[in-house]
Amino acid sequence: MKYLRTISFALVVCLSSTTSAQDFITQRWDERSTLSKVLYGESLAGFCSFLFSTNPRGWGAWSALVVSYGTLRMSTDPKVRPYEPWLFLATMGALVAYDLRVDTTRTSKSEIFKTNFAGINAIAGIALTNDYLAGDFRNDRKVSFTYAPGSHGGRLVLAYRF
Repeated sequence: MKYLRTISFALVVCLSSTTSAQDFITQRWDERSTLSKVLYGESLAGFCSFLFSTNPRGWGAWSALVVSYGTLRMSTDPKVRPYEPWLFLATMGALVAYDLRVDTTRTSKSEIFKTNFAGINAIAGIALTNDYLAGDFRNDRKVSFTYAPGSHGGRLVLAYRF
């Protein structure tokens, strides 16, 4: 189990610390077919779900650090839409909170795996839906997301100008 932690930590450090590596990965990613992207994404979701099912609290604590770091990195990146860091924090934070609070004596590893797998796929679906609805945020100013605070939490408003 120690080697998995070492490998995952090394991958996170190597892939998130240099922008040239990120640009290389993005360039190679664009050349792939849609089917290979979906298979890669589902394989990664399954592997991560398996890791979380083996030790939910340990991997949840590690993910809390990664989510915090990722949100801070995304908030300073000009290539990222303004709402994406907060969407990432909210969706991944909910999954991390589940893993930190799950009762492993009452919940089987299979149930934890299924919940994490469904959660990761839901996060991907939310991200893809937002990308589709928001369009090209640098050139198209017709679509906007707004949060309006209210007495019972507030509302998220999608506006489109014709």
